[in-house]
Amino acid sequence: MIAKKAATTVLGFCLALSFAEGALAESSPARLSGLSHGRHLHLINSNPDDFDTSTSATASPAMTFHGGVVLGQLSVRLLYAGPSWSNQAFVADKIAGFDSFFAGFGGSSYAATAQEYSGSNGAVGPTIHYQGHGTPLATSLDGESMQDVATAACNEYAANAATMPNPGSELIMIVSDMKRPSGGKYCAYHSAATCDNGQMIQFGFVWNLDGDPSCTVQDAATGHSQGLASLVNVTAHEVQETRSDPHLDAWFDSSNNEIGDKCAWSFGATPVTLSNGSQWKLQGEWSNAAFNVGTGFPNASGQPGCIDHVAGTTSGAPPVTPSVAAPSSLTLTSTLRCPATAIGASASCTGSAVVMATGGAVVLGAQPVTVTGSATAFTVTGGTCTAKRTLAAGTSCSVGSVKFSPTTVGSQSATLVVAGAATSVATVVSGSGLPSQSQSKSKSGGAATLAVSTSALSCGTVAVGKAARCGGSGVQLTAVGGAVTLAAVPVALGDTRNFVLGPGTCTPGKVLAAGKSCSTGTVSFKPAGTGIKSTSLSISTSAGVQTVAVSGNATASATVRHGP
Repeated sequence: MIAKKAATTVLGFCLALSFAEGALAESSPARLSGLSHGRHLHLINSNPDDFDTSTSATASPAMTFHGGVVLGQLSVRLLYAGPSWSNQAFVADKIAGFDSFFAGFGGSSYAATAQEYSGSNGAVGPTIHYQGHGTPLATSLDGESMQDVATAACNEYAANAATMPNPGSELIMIVSDMKRPSGGKYCAYHSAATCDNGQMIQFGFVWNLDGDPSCTVQDAATGHSQGLASLVNVTAHEVQETRSDPHLDAWFDSSNNEIGDKCAWSFGATPVTLSNGSQWKLQGEWSNAAFNVGTGFPNASGQPGCIDHVAGTTSGAPPVTPSVAAPSSLTLTSTLRCPATAIGASASCTGSAVVMATGGAVVLGAQPVTVTGSATAFTVTGGTCTAKRTLAAGTSCSVGSVKFSPTTVGSQSATLVVAGAATSVATVVSGSGLPSQSQSKSKSGGAATLAVSTSALSCGTVAVGKAARCGGSGVQLTAVGGAVTLAAVPVALGDTRNFVLGPGTCTPGKVLAAGKSCSTGTVSFKPAGTGIKSTSLSISTSAGVQTVAVSGNATASATVRHGP
């Protein structure tokens, strides 16, 4: 774990991770691997003289072996979490920077700083497979619930297990778009979890460090942005500790410091050059061998055991690449909602639809955005998803502005499709048509109808045991051409095991005058098991029975260990 740099008062202390155990015990019978001993958190600022060495300086400085395993080789896969990862202004250089860093990590002299450590299963080796990253999670993770982080890591592992060359040697590193919580005492952490399928994996977490003065490396030499340089530095710290102490029972000192903790915020005189020639400001890692002969640079306690390279190790070795490359694909994040609109009129739909390339570059087609279904009712203009445009991995484009021009009274929907040369992605957009003013006048005494605001609700992807809202605050029902009376059971869900209907304003027997509306109440997806779940929301009124399709995808939750 890498602690933050304190802005004012600086102290060192030993903190047992009982907060993680307690949180997990409340949410599930899961167990977190190896959190049986505490971790010493280093808090420093720009004045090394202020650092409290009362714990670390008086204890033995050596890393000692506690009987656990190390990782002879490591597969690293990144998982970006949060909606900001679909925003190019936020992403900027982060994803490309991480790709460059990990492409040069394997075989580098910096990676070799962990290779003097051996476990019950052999020694830390030089091989690091970089698996890239997949589709970012739509929901941010705040990192405070280790169970949620472990669940996300297990889901990512399960979805990409076929590309993982050595089961048990994986690190799923989650990079959130959220800032550290107020009063947070660390910038990142790592641990291990056993997933539902019985496979143990390693996972890590780092917050968004843009503008975070407590976790920045103050890099003025390499040209990297502050946010990227800080993310890479703390990630390197967690990766090296994962290799030498994956289950928190292998290598740490008498104050529970791992090899990265021991040298937190201690840097060499020059940037570190990796095997692909990229340069980074990276903190040192503790070396017993260097300390014993006094050849390392000092940590915050003045102990000369920190190194950022191993003499004689080449930095020119080619990076190790995964045996199966992550496929290039597109993801689409949509918040489009179209208002109820009279026939003959047009209205702009609110929200946006953003497409991102993942896994590799994607070339868009000659006609990248098309509309199927009620194509005459929905038109798309503008946007940056232009013909033959190449989207590099991690970059995005906008579908454009969507306008709703209903042709009939009632619900209408269409599918927006964004196509690349070998992959495509789609989203449904819907709206409700109201009668024109002339139609309303001619219908005095005519048959009343009911306009429904949408024909389908998408609940997205949700882990078993969690819940998510499906498509906003409820379906809007509007009486058209006359009064409509709601039935004794006006709204009902077909599947009440996986879906929940909240209270709304469409109450039994309620009469909606022409043009008046009510809401069915919020539909939530709370899956009891994994897989695609679907049902119908039935709406019964004097105008007949209408249905709204509801669907969601349920994924497995993580089983997290507390002991060996």
